[in-house]
Amino acid sequence: MDENLLDKIRTQSTIKPYPGKIIALDKPKVPLILAAPPVNHEFKEEAVTVTQKSVEKRICEGEILSPLYPMSAYYENEAWKARQNFPRPKAVIKWSSSPGTLELLEEDGYFRETEDGVYALKGAQEHFLLTNIRLRIYAHIKMYWDDESEPKEELKCLLYLREWDAPKFVTVPHDGYKAVYSSVIKNRFPELFLSSKARDELEKYLSRVYSRCKGHWREEVRIMRSGWTTVGGVTRYVIGDAPEYKSFYLPDVSLMNKTQVFSNGFRFLEIGRFQSVSLVPFIFAHFSYAAFFVNKAHREFQSTLFIRGESGAYKTRIASVFCNVFQTDSTKKKLSFGTTKPAFFATLSKLRDQIGLLDDFSCSEKRKKRDDTALLEAAIRTIGDSTAPAKMAAKQTDGIDNRNFRAALVVTGEDNPPLSNSSYYRMIVVPVDKQSYENDALVKFETDPTIMRNYMALFIEFLRVNGREITECIPEIAREYNAKYGRNFKVDRVRYAAVNLMIVGDIIRRYADWCGVTDHEILNYMSKFNEIIVAAMLENQEESSGLEPDVMFIYALMQLIGTRDNLMLAESEVIYIANESSHIGFIEKSTDTVWLRHEDAEQAVRSYWDKQGKAFTITSPKLHKLLCENEISLGNKLANGKVEYLRKAKKGRRKWMLVLKHNKISQILDSIKE
Repeated sequence: MDENLLDKIRTQSTIKPYPGKIIALDKPKVPLILAAPPVNHEFKEEAVTVTQKSVEKRICEGEILSPLYPMSAYYENEAWKARQNFPRPKAVIKWSSSPGTLELLEEDGYFRETEDGVYALKGAQEHFLLTNIRLRIYAHIKMYWDDESEPKEELKCLLYLREWDAPKFVTVPHDGYKAVYSSVIKNRFPELFLSSKARDELEKYLSRVYSRCKGHWREEVRIMRSGWTTVGGVTRYVIGDAPEYKSFYLPDVSLMNKTQVFSNGFRFLEIGRFQSVSLVPFIFAHFSYAAFFVNKAHREFQSTLFIRGESGAYKTRIASVFCNVFQTDSTKKKLSFGTTKPAFFATLSKLRDQIGLLDDFSCSEKRKKRDDTALLEAAIRTIGDSTAPAKMAAKQTDGIDNRNFRAALVVTGEDNPPLSNSSYYRMIVVPVDKQSYENDALVKFETDPTIMRNYMALFIEFLRVNGREITECIPEIAREYNAKYGRNFKVDRVRYAAVNLMIVGDIIRRYADWCGVTDHEILNYMSKFNEIIVAAMLENQEESSGLEPDVMFIYALMQLIGTRDNLMLAESEVIYIANESSHIGFIEKSTDTVWLRHEDAEQAVRSYWDKQGKAFTITSPKLHKLLCENEISLGNKLANGKVEYLRKAKKGRRKWMLVLKHNKISQILDSIKE
C-alpha cells in the first residue's frame, strides 16, 4: 500500500457523528472484522439510519437500544482497530458497547454519560461519578381531578442502571423534576449512588435530559374522578383513574346492536309488571347520567328516591340492579346505615354522575333510628344542595372547604323516616309490598348485570352525541309540563320533582328513537310515562300533605288528651293547681282557651308521630311562633314590639304555658275530617 495514502487514512478517517440517530444492531454470532473506514468528511443520514424513529422516541417507548458511538480507526500491529472519538478518563470511566444502552449525552465542562452512570467533568483533569443511575423522561402526564380543576402535572421517568435487566419507572411532580434524585429515586432504590458535590453538573444533566426528551415524550391525560368531564373542549364520560375506581368498567358500545341493547334494558319494567313501582326507579336511574346536561339548562334534580316496604319485598335486590352499574365488585355496590358520616360523604362524592345505594333504614331500635335519621337527613340535604362541608384541616382559616356532589341516591327501608318537612318533600317515595315485584323477571337482571351495564353505557353514548341538543330543548319541555300538570300539585317541591321525572322520560323516548326502536309494545308503554309519573307523585303529595307541623300538633294532641292520667285536662285552673301532676293543663271557660304545659305536650306529640313513622321534628320556638302566627294560640305583644308566644300561669307553679284557642282547635279537626 502507498505509504502516503496510509498516512492520509490515519489522519483523516474520522466519521463525523450524528447525535440524533442510532443503529440498533443484533449481537453478532462471530467477531466483527475491522476494515479501514472510508474517508468521508460529510455526514449522510442514510449511511447510519435504519429506522425513522429517533433515539428520543425509542427511549420514550421503552425500547432497548444499541448505540452507534462516534468512532475512528487507527492502524496498530499490522491491523486496523476502532476507538471512540473522545478520550477515556484514566482509571475512572469504563466503556462498553454492550446492547441495552442509550444514546449517551455529554456537555463539555459539566457531565458525560456512560453505561456506568453520569460523570461530572470539573476542569480538564477531574472526572468523578455523579450518579450511577441514568434517566430519561418517558411521558408527560396531566392529571385532572375533574373538569373544573387545574391539572396536576407529572413526569414519568425511565431509570437505567447497568446491573438491572430492564429499565424501571418512577413518577415525579413536574415542578419537582430537578429533585427527582434526592426526593424519589433515593427513597425507592437503595442501589443509587449520588455524589454530595457537583450540584450544578447534576442540574445541567437533568436540564439536558428534559430538553432532549421534551419533543418526543408521550402526552397522557388522566381524569381522576369518574363521570362527565370536559377537557380540551371535548366532553366525555370516563371511569376515573383514582384507586377507588379500580373495579369499575365502562363497556365499549361501538359494536353493540343498539336496538337489542335498549330492548333488553327496557325489560327492567317487567320486574314491576309495568307499574309505577318499577317505572319511577327506572326513570330515576337515568337521571344520574343525564343530570350533567339537565343542569346546564338550569334545572336541578334535588330528590332522593326512597323505596319503602316490608321485609321480603325485594327492595334491596331491585335497587342493586340499577344502582352503581359500572361497579363490577358486587360487595361494593351499596352503603349501609352503619357508615360514619365522613365515610359516607367521601364515598358519595366519588360517585359522580352515578347512583349510590344507602340500604336498610329501620325504626326498630331507638338509638339506631336516631343515628340513621341523622345520616339520612344529611344525605338528602347534601343531594339537594349538591354540596356539603368537607373535613377541614386543623389550621385552616380561610373559610369552610366545601365538597361538591353530583350523584343520585336511592334509599331502602321498612319505615317512614321521621324527617323534617323540608327533607321529606325532597324524597320521592315508592311504597312496595311482597306482591310489587316479579321474582323471575328480577332474577334475569341479577344473574346478568351486563344487561343494565350495557344499557346505561349506550345511554351515556347517546347523551354524548346528543347532549347539546337535549340541553337546548329542556326549557321548552319544562314549560310545557308545568303548564299542563302544574295545577295538579299543591306542593312546589313535589311538582318540581314530577316535572323533572317527566323531562327524563322524554329523554328516554329520544333515546329509544336514536336506538331505532320500533317495538309497538315499548312505544305504547312510553306513551303512558307521564300519566304514571303524575299518579305516583300525587300519591307522594297526598302522603306528605298532612305534615304541616301546626296541624300535626293539634291532631295528635287531641288524640292523646284523656288517654292516660298525666294527659288529663282539668275543668278549671283551680282543679289543675290542686293536682298538677295528674293534668297536662286546664280549660279556661271565660276565654274559651286551653292552657297546656308546652314541654309535656310537645313530648307526647313527638312520641305519637314517632310511632306512626312520620316526622315531627320542628323545634319548640318555631312551633310556638307558627301556632301564634296562624292564630291558633295566644301570644303577648310587648312594648318593644316583640311577641311572647307563651304565657305564665296565673296560679300554682306559674310555669310558662301554651294557650290554644278552643274554636281554632275545632276548625282544624273539622278540616281533617273533610
